[in-house]
Amino acid sequence: MEWLRRRRPLIILLVLVGAVLLAFGNVVGALLQLCIGGAALAFVLLPLVKILSRRMKRSVAILTSFAIVSVALIGVVVMLVPVLAGQVQLLMRSLPGMGASISALTDRLSELLANAGDSGLLDARGTLAQQLNARLEELPGQVVGALGGLLGGTATMVSSIADGVGRFSLMIILCYYFLKDRERMLMQLELMLPSSVRARVIAAGSLIQRELSGYVRGQLLISLIVGVITAAGLAALRVPSFLVLGLITAVFNLIPYFGAILGTIPIVLLTLSMGWIKVLEVGIMLFVAQQIENMVIAPRVTGRTTGLHPVAVILALTAGGYLGGVMGMVFAIPGAIVVRGVLRDAVLRGDMREDA
Repeated sequence: MEWLRRRRPLIILLVLVGAVLLAFGNVVGALLQLCIGGAALAFVLLPLVKILSRRMKRSVAILTSFAIVSVALIGVVVMLVPVLAGQVQLLMRSLPGMGASISALTDRLSELLANAGDSGLLDARGTLAQQLNARLEELPGQVVGALGGLLGGTATMVSSIADGVGRFSLMIILCYYFLKDRERMLMQLELMLPSSVRARVIAAGSLIQRELSGYVRGQLLISLIVGVITAAGLAALRVPSFLVLGLITAVFNLIPYFGAILGTIPIVLLTLSMGWIKVLEVGIMLFVAQQIENMVIAPRVTGRTTGLHPVAVILALTAGGYLGGVMGMVFAIPGAIVVRGVLRDAVLRGDMREDA
């Protein structure tokens, strides 16, 4: 009972938080998304702001950082968007050929199955092959139809774009104040902590921040390098839409373990229409790129940044994918790093109490 009495304020707080989440879950979720987005932008821009703050006021340094990043992004968009648009058109024109190649593959599979086994197994295999063939033949039409529906819903698209621009603008504003008042906000948070645990929480928070910064920046750099290597390899092999495929590979590579597989699928599907020799060449190139990443790039860039066990990584990715899809998988490992830091601090606190 003594334990319950001492924990009563915490229990009441948790109950109140749970009630608020149940009553205003959507609003709280939207606010959390804005805060997390603004904090993520501030986290990425913080090193540049620190460098510029040595020569100018903090507010001027933040605005200068925004300007530098904006100019860089606009330059990239101006240079790449026309090329990417042309390559997307090539990719769309390749879909019928991709569907024909898949159909030919399933026909060949059906022939092989027809020459195998007893009649019962033959019927089962034949049915499976027919179903697979039907599904794969429908794939190009479904993709084209989905894209057509996307392009046809102009009003919905404009509304979504406006909503996205509004959210991003709010994230930029939050990012500005997170960077400008960072020290004061951290100090206020520290003062809210009980003096008995303040030093330990600050130390744990600093360690988590170092681990997170190392992981995020290392993963971004690795994804960029892998995307460039993949695009260059596909261009050397004369694969159309190599820039688009390299960009897709870079984005999926942000997901540990599964990202390499997800990024390979569209490349292999596209090259099916170019013949088996091309598929083999592209497969060898992707294998070499993956080995370069695993044996050269990743050890040099990140080293043992996370220290998470592979089982923990897989469980975190599974939970992230279930809760938030691809974006949930992208943020799963940073979330796991934070959870590990909190649990590690709790374990150390328990050990200290036992020693005392």
